[in-house]
Amino acid sequence: MLAALSAALVSDCLDRLGLGGRVLDARVAALEPGMRVVGPAHTLHASDQPGAVGDPYAGEIAAIDATESGTVVVISACREAAIWGELLATSATARGAVGVVSDAPVRDTQQLCAMGFATFCVGASPLDSQGRVSILAHGSTVTCAGVEIAPGDLIVGDRDGVVAIPEAAIDEVVRLVNEKLQGEDTVRAALAAGQSLRSVFDDHRIL
Repeated sequence: MLAALSAALVSDCLDRLGLGGRVLDARVAALEPGMRVVGPAHTLHASDQPGAVGDPYAGEIAAIDATESGTVVVISACREAAIWGELLATSATARGAVGVVSDAPVRDTQQLCAMGFATFCVGASPLDSQGRVSILAHGSTVTCAGVEIAPGDLIVGDRDGVVAIPEAAIDEVVRLVNEKLQGEDTVRAALAAGQSLRSVFDDHRIL
């Protein structure tokens, strides 16, 4: 079921449930067009406040070491420096993480693409996080690209963008997506057969 989820379908079904406002700002986009990610959020609360001089990466280390298999790392906003890069992605991958969504730039982009690590971010920057930003906490509710995301919310990202499904609504959204997919298959076949868009929409109310 989860394999069938797409950002567009999920957005439609959240609208149907009255749960709009769950699409992240379009500034957060796939590092490469073919990247796709689905998984529960593992949240990191980022800050433009530098980390401790003696242990500048303490927050990042603790957060990545706590990553669980199948999760998507979700990083709240920081403006200039890149928290995420190749080594964090390597460690997260070893723990089973399937991607990252960052309301901030990333770096080591060639390596991330070569790894095939699903990365959704606000562009790239060579600036290291040391002395510039830090992770204050992990496993708490964060605001990422304008959307409040709690640990366990289901993240769906693809070329169209990123959507966060509230944990309590996951089962219902998956059911509605499956229902909509079946309806769209019927509509697609009717349109391909030459029926008018007007008549097909009137019959199925799907577009």
